Amino acid sequence: MFVGTAIGSVLRYGFQVIVGRQLGAEAFGLWTLGFIVFKIAVMGAEFGLPQGIIRYVAAFRGEGRMERARGIIRSGTKIGLISGLFFAGLMLVFSGPISVWVFHRPEISSVIRLFALAVPFATLTTAWLSATQGCKTMVPTMVVREVFEPFFRVLLVGGAFAAGLRLIGPALAYVLAAVGAMSLSWRVKSRLDFPSSAGRETTADGSSTSVRLLLDFGWPLFLIQIMGFIIQWTGTILLGIFRSPAEVGIFGAVVKTSLLGGLSRNAFHSVFSPIVAEMDSQGRSEAMGLTYRTVSKWVFSVNFPFFLGLIMFARPVLRLFGGEFVQGGLPLIILSLGWIVYSSVGPVGETLTMTGRQRLNLLNMAGCLVVTLAISFWLVPSHGTLGAAIGFSMAMVCYDVAAVVQIRRLAGIRPFPRTLWKPAAAGILAAGIVSAGRLVPALRAVYEDLPACLAGGAVFALLDIGFLMLFGLDEEDRRILSRIKSRIIPSWLKNEDDLS
Repeated sequence: MFVGTAIGSVLRYGFQVIVGRQLGAEAFGLWTLGFIVFKIAVMGAEFGLPQGIIRYVAAFRGEGRMERARGIIRSGTKIGLISGLFFAGLMLVFSGPISVWVFHRPEISSVIRLFALAVPFATLTTAWLSATQGCKTMVPTMVVREVFEPFFRVLLVGGAFAAGLRLIGPALAYVLAAVGAMSLSWRVKSRLDFPSSAGRETTADGSSTSVRLLLDFGWPLFLIQIMGFIIQWTGTILLGIFRSPAEVGIFGAVVKTSLLGGLSRNAFHSVFSPIVAEMDSQGRSEAMGLTYRTVSKWVFSVNFPFFLGLIMFARPVLRLFGGEFVQGGLPLIILSLGWIVYSSVGPVGETLTMTGRQRLNLLNMAGCLVVTLAISFWLVPSHGTLGAAIGFSMAMVCYDVAAVVQIRRLAGIRPFPRTLWKPAAAGILAAGIVSAGRLVPALRAVYEDLPACLAGGAVFALLDIGFLMLFGLDEEDRRILSRIKSRIIPSWLKNEDDLS
């Protein structure tokens, strides 16, 4: 999962860099606004299906009720197809009013209409890949979503720009890649292995019951996802309404860069979701807490140094998009601080959802949305990208505080592992050493240079690892590293006697 997510993150970020450099800040901002409309439509079409399919497929398989698991997949497919076509139609109908009345830029309508074609394909892909995750196999998701789709998208956007397709070129790449991803995911879904059920199952109400389960479980998650997306992109949307398209483009690059930090979080949390759903259905609370703390520590150990690196080298990293994007340096630092807090508490949202407390998670998200809207409406019109970054970061902090208290009291999970101080101290010490060069006037300019940024990042990573080793690894860390080593090193290299 980690390797696949790393490849996908790099490819998606590379796609954004290509689009940003080709279009410039203003046109990139217009394309970003069309992309936001597309993502909202996709979340509406999914209606919480991914989490529902993962939860119930994993739970029914764990109980040996294979026919019920199959019914969940069939019902998820029907819901995804109908809702995907419905939301695609909404995008086509309202593309003009959204472009003119909301963003005051009629040229966005062509981008929105083209994106609409991808909605049903993206919805079905998500539903079918969620079924494979419910079976606790992550390889299909990695191959389709993290390798094939973003790689194909990069190839297509290069061809689109070469053909002279400017604003609609990246959207066309999304549509064609979505079609290919759906085809692959259908083949994977059709090959899922469901062992024979232990005992006789009652399936008379199969289809209707599965639909009711998914819809009842999904509507709070749908609202949660919509709220989470609005929280993430409220600043960008308000910049499109109150400020210039160039600022939208700059902040879009800032958000996309900060989302690279979701690499380890997405990898670990995607695996954690079906596992915690099965543990909760079996009443294994102690094992669930141990798994939670292990995931929390490993996510923080990877994310904390990454965001410290963004804080140290914010401007040169944004220079990848072009010289005008370096104005987003301070907003990127603020977002990085918010993500550090968010990464430190572990998979709180996934735990609440997979233990059947998705409505409580909905209340948390609603509160954070209010915070984001209040701060953003207050600061964005006057402070632009800086106000947008502050609103997003404050929302993440508020969500973490509420969710941590809830999982401690309701699920009995102690969120923070006692050894979390080790990666925190290692990152701070390494960052302090690397940043000390800024105190030398002759070296300050070096920290604005991209090649020097890469060299400084490599030194920082080595120092961080060195301090971690100095503080000592826990027994759980050694076991995990041993498993990683066993996956990476070929079996014929593990025993030198085999070479004879």
